[in-house]
Amino acid sequence: DFTSMSRVVHSPADPKAPILTPSPRRMGGLVAGEQSDDDAKARRREQILRVATAVFAEQGYHKASISEIIERAGIARGTFYLYFSSKHSVLEAILGYALATLTERIKGIDLSPDAPPPSEQLRDNMIRVLRFVTDEPDLARLLLNHGLSPGDEVAERVAIFYKHTTQLIEKSLSHGIELGTVRECNVPVAAAGALGAIRGVIAYLLQQGDGVDLGPVADEVLTFALRGVMVPDARPRR
Repeated sequence: DFTSMSRVVHSPADPKAPILTPSPRRMGGLVAGEQSDDDAKARRREQILRVATAVFAEQGYHKASISEIIERAGIARGTFYLYFSSKHSVLEAILGYALATLTERIKGIDLSPDAPPPSEQLRDNMIRVLRFVTDEPDLARLLLNHGLSPGDEVAERVAIFYKHTTQLIEKSLSHGIELGTVRECNVPVAAAGALGAIRGVIAYLLQQGDGVDLGPVADEVLTFALRGVMVPDARPRR
């Protein structure tokens, strides 16, 4: 959740430009040894982000208002502006958190003698990504149905998020090719196809609600991605 992964701070030169920095405990959060008032500020920032994510997911970015976020969070307008300069900067922080979390959850393949088989490591990666989706359903809905128009500045930001995500997949595919575990392929096309499939699975999981066993879902996604759906050289049954 928002308490577990990354801290997003903002450049003094450009308060809307997020800078991702690692944090052991929470987004916008407390590093061990800091003062308790910093902990309270981090929790307040986290609260605003969580409420804003829900509002954006329900209403779409443009229909959502700062007033709605403030009301649901139960804070004063001045308190909101202590943490964020605009609605846009809130969305930037949310997208930064999502990308940092995905990056952290996708691990490189370990080829050391005692490491699990690569297929098992791929499965673990997929389960971690899917668990992020089920743990943060509002964030997943926001990323799937953000309610933005083509050419919109914020739509372009979301497109950049997906571009970075695609690059993560491309990197994984290229690494697999180097290892000999992935066939030679058009990596950008394969990565785009994989991202589309994953987005479809995310939509499926959101429709199913809580309690889905992610193991079989990860198995099916990987089987589809790695082998397709056709039986090699099979003859149709008559």
